[in-house]
Amino acid sequence: MIEAVVMGNRIPKEQERDPEIIADACRIAVELGADIIKAPYTGDKDSFALLIERLKVPFIILGGPKVSGIKGVLQIVKDIVDAGARGPCFGRNVWGHPEVHSMVHALLDIVHKGASVEEVLDKYTLKSLG
Repeated sequence: MIEAVVMGNRIPKEQERDPEIIADACRIAVELGADIIKAPYTGDKDSFALLIERLKVPFIILGGPKVSGIKGVLQIVKDIVDAGARGPCFGRNVWGHPEVHSMVHALLDIVHKGASVEEVLDKYTLKSLG
């Protein structure tokens, strides 16, 4: 697994999620022999789907910045799975959540069962947590 991230003092903060820059980093990772890519979400489902389509190896997204509200986290996961990614590799957006158990099961349902965000919010009574 290669974590294809684009950051550092030569990359402006606003370009860290630029779809073309991320695509270049992922291409380089594949050329280096990656069997799986871990990279940031581009923030846009359509550009992300194009990236996934170009790669011929499984893709997971890294956690990235803290997202406000559980619905936002779950929606990102739904979008990336719908676009062809295998799932998330989250840290703070899951383990820092007050309802860790419910959050993990909600993510499992989205990734492995194709559940919608609204379904898991209701099923795991997460709706009140935003």
